[in-house]
Amino acid sequence: YQYFKPDNSHDQRILKEFDKDYQSGKSIWWYTKDCCISKLLNKAFKSLNIDDIIIFNKFIFDINKQIKDQHKLFLKTKTNSIIQFYRGQFLSKDELNRLKSNVGQLISMNSFLITSTNKEKILNNLTNRSSLLLNDLIKIFIEINVNIQSPSRPFSPIKSLNNYLNEDDILFTCGCIFRLDEIYFNEDLQIWNMKITLCGDNDSDLKEFFLYLNSELNGINKYIYFGFYLFQMQKYKLCQEHFEKLLENQIFNDPIDVAYCHYGLSRVNYILGEYKSSINNLNKSLDCLIEYSQEEFKHKLIFQCYNDLGQIYLKQNQFLLSLQFYNKAININNEHLYQTYSGLAHIYYKLDNFHLSLEYLQKSLDNKFISSSYAFIAMNYISMGKIYTKLNEQDKALEMFDKAIDNQLKIVNDDHPDLSYTYRSKSLLYYYLNDQDKALEFIEQTYYIQCQSLPNYHLDFRKTYEILI
Repeated sequence: YQYFKPDNSHDQRILKEFDKDYQSGKSIWWYTKDCCISKLLNKAFKSLNIDDIIIFNKFIFDINKQIKDQHKLFLKTKTNSIIQFYRGQFLSKDELNRLKSNVGQLISMNSFLITSTNKEKILNNLTNRSSLLLNDLIKIFIEINVNIQSPSRPFSPIKSLNNYLNEDDILFTCGCIFRLDEIYFNEDLQIWNMKITLCGDNDSDLKEFFLYLNSELNGINKYIYFGFYLFQMQKYKLCQEHFEKLLENQIFNDPIDVAYCHYGLSRVNYILGEYKSSINNLNKSLDCLIEYSQEEFKHKLIFQCYNDLGQIYLKQNQFLLSLQFYNKAININNEHLYQTYSGLAHIYYKLDNFHLSLEYLQKSLDNKFISSSYAFIAMNYISMGKIYTKLNEQDKALEMFDKAIDNQLKIVNDDHPDLSYTYRSKSLLYYYLNDQDKALEFIEQTYYIQCQSLPNYHLDFRKTYEILI
């Protein structure tokens, strides 16, 4: 109560009661009670507010322990190796689109997950909800498959532990990782269906992911890693506060750790358009790194700092400074050099030196480390398409746009908004070629994709309407 201090008198009473009466053996009872406790905990998980999560640390531990204890008993009652659970949920178009783009990939749940063994009940609850009340949210029916022969994160029935005596409910512990198997629209029920499978500890992709994670961390302090995790989750303000706290409290003595903190802040600054602060933090990071590094051994973060400085100065149209830092990055042997070549290509495009821009884009594409970066490859082909359009080489421009689409389709569905940008570029090209039918065909494809994947008020619709009009 003293930490949250809610304004609502009912919530005040509940939190005081929780502080006074809480016992470890009743953790799930409290979590399933229809009150502010679970709402506050879920909000902390969703926002990744580390201070709020720490306040609930014992509560989270106790819930996990109860699930783990019940999990062992539950498995003994099962004869089939594969069992199913169900859940209904409401998502935005953007959330749905991100899921559709990740079929076959691993997805993580950073909170507890309540599911049910009663399929019909979940379907009825979903289908009976009026779409008019959902404010553009989309109904999705989730089917969870679990192989109980494969050890995994625990889950268990909670009928003997919950607050509302629902015999169908199954609670999954936080941090479960699932494979997204399938997602499709059910025409009969007019809802989306999603099938996911709980990953066992021996899942090959899960093992590969953790091996990759360990190689990427490469000794990075766990507090620093958490900051970059917040960044990847697009929790930019939280990420900024986290790195600032680490620096203010002078937690680290190692200059490399300090360098990573400043680098993390620079990434947030860049996303938020705070270019001056981003440059300042990159220079502070470089000061730490250069002091630490020997001439024959340059830390890999030095390359990224130079590359990012080149990118920021390019964004500000300070081309000479951008060239200076991109050239410094080129002199460091790094597997991400294709990013630097692409940056140089954008400088020369801005300077109307289209042939040199094409040369650097081709260098970027020829780099052996770019082979699986399909999104980056697609961006390069789009840039080449725009250059060939400027050079009045329309056939080559169309070829580049088609190659961009081929690469985009390797990682996204055919109604992903990224494809709409490429189709719009093709439409404009056909418009300049006076081929009105083709121009209309591709702008209609653009509009269709935007309607499927973007909120109704998205600014991209305006650019499409301008071409249609």
